[in-house]
Amino acid sequence: DIKLKYVGGAAKDYVNKREEIYPGYILVALNKEDDSLDWERMERVVATAGREEEERKESCQKTTVIQDRKFWSPVYSPYSTYVIHGDAGVTCDEPFPNEEYSSYVDYIEKHYAIAVDPKSRLFEAQRIWRLPTNVRRRNQHSFSLSEARKKRQKVLLPETDIKHARCEGLCSVLLPQEACVESIFVDVPMFLHAVLMPQWMYHTEQYMTVRSFIDHCKATTNKLGLYLEKIPVPEILESLTAKSCNLTYSYDRLEYLGDAVLKVIHSNALMHSRELNGWVSSLHEGNLSELRSAMGCNKRLRDVAVSLGIDRFILGIPLSRGKWSPNGIAKSVKEEIIDSQGFQPSVKVCADVVEAIIGLLYLSFGLDIVTEIAQELGLSIVVNFKKPNENDKNDPAKVAAAKAAKVAKEAMKQQTLSEMLRPRTKFETSIESFLGNYKFSNLNLIKEALTHPSCLHEDVPSYQRLEWIGDAILCLVVRDWVYRAFPNDPVGRLVSVETTLVCNETLSYLCFRKGLHHFINHRDLSLINRLMEFELDIGERGLGLWGTDPPKMLADVVESTIGAAHVDGAYECSRKTVLHILQPLMEQICHNFQNSDGESSLECITTNNVMIHPKQVLFEMADSAVKISMFKEHAFSTAKPDVDVWDGESWRTASPHGNGTVCQIEVYGIFIVAVTSPSPTAARNRACAFAVTILTERKEMVELLQQVRLRMGGGGDRKYNGEEEEEE
Repeated sequence: DIKLKYVGGAAKDYVNKREEIYPGYILVALNKEDDSLDWERMERVVATAGREEEERKESCQKTTVIQDRKFWSPVYSPYSTYVIHGDAGVTCDEPFPNEEYSSYVDYIEKHYAIAVDPKSRLFEAQRIWRLPTNVRRRNQHSFSLSEARKKRQKVLLPETDIKHARCEGLCSVLLPQEACVESIFVDVPMFLHAVLMPQWMYHTEQYMTVRSFIDHCKATTNKLGLYLEKIPVPEILESLTAKSCNLTYSYDRLEYLGDAVLKVIHSNALMHSRELNGWVSSLHEGNLSELRSAMGCNKRLRDVAVSLGIDRFILGIPLSRGKWSPNGIAKSVKEEIIDSQGFQPSVKVCADVVEAIIGLLYLSFGLDIVTEIAQELGLSIVVNFKKPNENDKNDPAKVAAAKAAKVAKEAMKQQTLSEMLRPRTKFETSIESFLGNYKFSNLNLIKEALTHPSCLHEDVPSYQRLEWIGDAILCLVVRDWVYRAFPNDPVGRLVSVETTLVCNETLSYLCFRKGLHHFINHRDLSLINRLMEFELDIGERGLGLWGTDPPKMLADVVESTIGAAHVDGAYECSRKTVLHILQPLMEQICHNFQNSDGESSLECITTNNVMIHPKQVLFEMADSAVKISMFKEHAFSTAKPDVDVWDGESWRTASPHGNGTVCQIEVYGIFIVAVTSPSPTAARNRACAFAVTILTERKEMVELLQQVRLRMGGGGDRKYNGEEEEEE
């Protein structure tokens, strides 16, 4: 008996919204044209499904002409289903296309250990390989068959022998009629619909999970649920989907952005906290970074996800046999029970989803709203200025303290007003011009931004606090720009562009070109010679951006001036200053990576790598296959005396008395190049650029490396953070 219940009411609401998640052609129903249920067809399917194997085999043997496509299964592989298109006009005694076998009979006997009649006819067929796990989206290319399947397709069914229309994307073969039986389902359209049904159910379940997540957040939080309800479901779905689902989308990009958002939120919280501001302002930049990292560590984010119940809504099970079944249904496959509800996200996955949600909220509502939500969820310190209590009015000491604070506030306001009106000095004007003509209300911040830590006896603190804040602002603004400028590229390529924009070499070059180094207040005499060397490297010597080793102080000053703008005028002001500083580089990068459709894409980053950091390009080409080793020159001459190194002018062997650094590049253990330089940073950058040039000239090698990386699951998101490799 077949019993169906009409689906209506609330269920229709999400069915009507199916286009938000999945294409409409996946939604199928066994209805007639007037939308009534096709009972006759269903009864016919049930009747044919009840046939014994002998009856189905006999029906297969009697087939002469295929009017409607049928499903057959070979006796040597009863669980494989093939779409039969028609008679190929070939019998099994015909010569086999591959000279390794004398005939199709010979091939079938050797491969499947069964004997067939030489006069048995062969039918053109295509196998339904597996349930689809991905829906092809707009502008997405279909996946090509593997080399093995292409080879098999050419052997069993040459292109010239095709007589009947085939299904795109399925491998074509020839099946011997004698060795086949009809499938249980003879209704091909219904069977294909059934194949697509799990995918429809999978995507529908995802949609319902997102709706449940929104309702859960509305019930357990005051703000998060209300703001999530204003965001389209597909965007929330992306933030909850792990890479393990093997879909065309995941939380990776949003997590990449959300990490930077939390970095700024934690910096602002520490900077504005009344309880912590006193001692935070006296900490070293490294200690401040450690404190900020502790606030946003994975364990802490995981605890927040678990306490709020977010971990129960994370989607991590792929649509594949043996792994997923519809919610509430335990399905037996090969005597094993699938428990699709047993997915337990790891600490890293929980933390990533929290960051992805933060990134999504930032894109939709901005930093101020996200900060409020982060405080509500316990992700950040709650910075609330204490309101006066009614009992405080009767306390003389507290009343006096309040009056003193009010007087001090008015005095500061007058001082700020007078500073804004007084004429700017040359260095103040230069800094404001560098930041896009931003006018400071507190000019003391400019002095602080230009004061080096070597100035121990100055009445102005060093720039370390502002550099720490500016680093977070720079990271968020650049990631925000990269995320929006390259909407279709994976995180690994976004990291390559980000690294190029925020690395020490780029920021130092911008600082030097704008002349900010003339205004830095320092007491380190060694910096004078390093600045002169850097000027010669980018000038007369023409070593280029990546062939130099600039003093870190130059990049620190750029970050500290950005931090000063943030402290003085909040995030929006500092965001505009960052975009102004990096605008020429951003425009050039967009121009370099503009495709034929006028859209920006980083697909050609391995060939069109102008301005991209050479180490990132090398990792994009070969990822984990690359090994970068750093040696002292005298140690390299002992370990590898026969290897020539490039010193910037000529090839030579490493000197046993040399004091420089040698950088060696290997790919899968194969030596590529070795470069020596007095500076470890310059040696590494030059060696990477040299290796990129060598690999670029061998395009077949690059393609091979990328194929190997994809098979090994390489993410391509290794990021150069300015740290040196371990010396050997």
